[in-house]
Amino acid sequence: MKKYFKRTNFITHWRQQVGLALVFVSWSLVLVVCLTGLFFINYATIRTDTGAFTMHDQLLARMLLVEQAKQLAITYGLTILVFLILTGLYVVAYSHRMTGPIYKMNMILKKAAEEGSWPKHLSFRKHDAFHELAKNFNTFVETMKKQK
Repeated sequence: MKKYFKRTNFITHWRQQVGLALVFVSWSLVLVVCLTGLFFINYATIRTDTGAFTMHDQLLARMLLVEQAKQLAITYGLTILVFLILTGLYVVAYSHRMTGPIYKMNMILKKAAEEGSWPKHLSFRKHDAFHELAKNFNTFVETMKKQK
């Protein structure tokens, strides 16, 4: 996995890609906090509803409720954690499709400026965004080369 990240420049614009992932994860955490709050409100409601039971039944119901709450918290907690990790990775990979072409275009223009020549043919990967931009850029460069 480490080779993949180095070989393909998985993160081209660290701040933008990680920032986007953090925004998504933050909103997901807000959702998790809201759902957790609703879960405990439900727990408190059931706990107060058992107040009319006899002491023995009340203790038994609360013990069962606590055990059920522990199991649900573990199950939901692990599910949410896996979800957050997977969605965070997806957001970074998806944003790479947008920042990768910008990074590549920036590198080609920088190299052309350093060499003092027209940039080479610009192409992006199959799943990248901005293919029309690359086509128009290549047309522009060819037109400018012909005029010179």
